[in-house]
Amino acid sequence: MSEAIKGDLMKKLSTIFGFISLILAVMSSFITLSYFLGGTSGDWASLGLMLFAIIFVILTIVLTIPFLITLFTVKIQNMKFHFLSHIALIVMSAIMLIVGMNA
Repeated sequence: MSEAIKGDLMKKLSTIFGFISLILAVMSSFITLSYFLGGTSGDWASLGLMLFAIIFVILTIVLTIPFLITLFTVKIQNMKFHFLSHIALIVMSAIMLIVGMNA
């Protein structure tokens, strides 16, 4: 496979993984906001938020592997969207985990 085709393929994969990271970040923000705005302060709601937080942390770790592979293959200037959406996913997963642990 030539380097140009490989580079284009990695850019497309970077965009796809960027959208996946962005969708997961938005979902985690909705789950966290619904916990705060829902007015549910029971033990089951806290347990549910903690379970969602653990799931999102696992998904973030799994999505970090292709992120690192594309980071070393494609230059950072060509994957700004993937970089920013993955950072947003990491931040939202951390916030969700911290809120879930303190709930």
